[in-house]
Amino acid sequence: MMPIPNKKIAIKINAVSRLKEIGYEQTYDWTQNNRASSLEALQKIGLLEKKAVIEADFLIVLTPAGKGSHIELGMAIGMLLGKRQAPYIV
Repeated sequence: MMPIPNKKIAIKINAVSRLKEIGYEQTYDWTQNNRASSLEALQKIGLLEKKAVIEADFLIVLTPAGKGSHIELGMAIGMLLGKRQAPYIV
């Protein structure tokens, strides 16, 4: 199984813990995922990630990133263009 890009970096910089300390809530923790081993698992992860983007006040994308991160970024940009309330993109 191939490692997930940036997973070790995300855990090491511990940004989520720092944001939680000042009152932010994480809508989805992608570092808990392994690579999807089936289409059903991939669909489940995709739906959870989509829900998290919709619920988020802002989105942080570490690059370089996998395909899923770019899809999430595209969803956030689409929300920005299509709605008044959209996540901030950092």
